[in-house]
Amino acid sequence: MRIWLDILTPKQANMLGLLSDRLSSAGAEVGITARRYRELTQLLRIKGIGAKLIGEHGGGDLYSKLSASAERILSLARFAKRFAPDLAVSFSSPECARVAFGLGVKHYCISDSPHAVAVSRLTIPISEKLFSPKIIPKAAWERYGISRDSIIQYNALDPAAWIMANSPKPAPEDGLVVFRPEEARASYLLRGESDLGFLRDFLGRLLELDAGARVLIAPRYDPAEFLGLERSFRNVSVLRSVVDGVELLRRASAFVGRGGTMTAEAALMGIPTISCYPLAPTFVERYLIRVGLVRRIPDPKRAAEAAARVLRDPSHRTRASGLASELLSRMEDPIEVIARGILGR
Repeated sequence: MRIWLDILTPKQANMLGLLSDRLSSAGAEVGITARRYRELTQLLRIKGIGAKLIGEHGGGDLYSKLSASAERILSLARFAKRFAPDLAVSFSSPECARVAFGLGVKHYCISDSPHAVAVSRLTIPISEKLFSPKIIPKAAWERYGISRDSIIQYNALDPAAWIMANSPKPAPEDGLVVFRPEEARASYLLRGESDLGFLRDFLGRLLELDAGARVLIAPRYDPAEFLGLERSFRNVSVLRSVVDGVELLRRASAFVGRGGTMTAEAALMGIPTISCYPLAPTFVERYLIRVGLVRRIPDPKRAAEAAARVLRDPSHRTRASGLASELLSRMEDPIEVIARGILGR
């Protein structure tokens, strides 16, 4: 069986990299493609995932996204014609789904993001199967045109797959807060705003309350956007190169996130986690709030005050660690569920 996997983001590299290994060990021939995108291409190297780079990220405006997608479809079509897959699998890749559909190849989708309306509308209706966490109701997907019977659910959140695989041992550094900016160039978050204003307010208040706190900013895109903050605030640093997110989070005493994946990773690793996601909470975020692993505080100064309290009181870490361990112990391996659904076992 020849299976084509298409990877678009660092999260997908974590998940589809593990899936590739599982499928290959079962005897499938796996071909992997990915797009050129700073965080993704560097993480592929770190993880040793041999993907063929085709096309690139479309940037932060709709015309550039459309143009990059159209060009990538043509290039992927040439790849798929040569590779001749029996099945294509992606995490809502519009280009992979469209090429598979055009060539008469079945496309299976993996997604935990029904809030990503644009890519869901372009992929879910032409997918034979959808794999998704059980906490997301099937009705959230049915509105995109897939039947309830075609949705396969797993009792886990996606990051459980690579956290279980890595079994990271925590090594928190006193006073270290990891901050993850928002995914400002995602189609569902094109607001024309910057995280800089939010960060200035957050950093100013945190360092006013705790002069010994240190903040490490992990940018999604160009680190240069945030370098001025290093000069403006003491104890603030910006990651220049991409690192494995789980390895980075091992060092954190607290995490503050404006996105989704790293927020879920931190929560499942037992790190006191504050979400400042700028839109309505996603299904995954609502679940993590409900089980007590995430606090949602959109206001930067209030988020800073909450982070300062976490740094002062180690019991926050003890509580979060216990909750996360208990929750992970009840989750199944998403990769095993997806692999069985693909291989028919």
